[in-house]
Amino acid sequence: MDVGWSLAATRTAFAHRAVVLGADRDAMLAGLDALGAGTAAAHVVTGTVRSGRTALLFTGQGAQRLGMGRELRAAFPEFAAAFDEVCAVLDPLLDRPLAEVIDSGDGLDDTGYTQPALFAVEVALHRLLASWG
Repeated sequence: MDVGWSLAATRTAFAHRAVVLGADRDAMLAGLDALGAGTAAAHVVTGTVRSGRTALLFTGQGAQRLGMGRELRAAFPEFAAAFDEVCAVLDPLLDRPLAEVIDSGDGLDDTGYTQPALFAVEVALHRLLASWG
């Protein structure tokens, strides 16, 4: 994770990019040789920057976690407001308040709660990111 963050946040964003994949030193060196020679190789990925928009993919069932979003709700008013907005729409359709299910974990693995819980957290995450620009 540290390598990915460093590459995304601390390095120059060049117009031409490449990634060399390899399981060991020899594979990495072979990839670098291919890249340097401009030769196509299965373990070398190259590309250029394209303009476009950001896309977000909401995950499905299986990503739910006890207390997910709790610390974000406490730390970021934008997250909390969006989460509360979604819960206000969904709670009348459920037997128990969604925040209670997420915070307790009781029933969180039941599809009828899992899907709304993930949706509420993911919408709140999107709104939080949007608030940051």
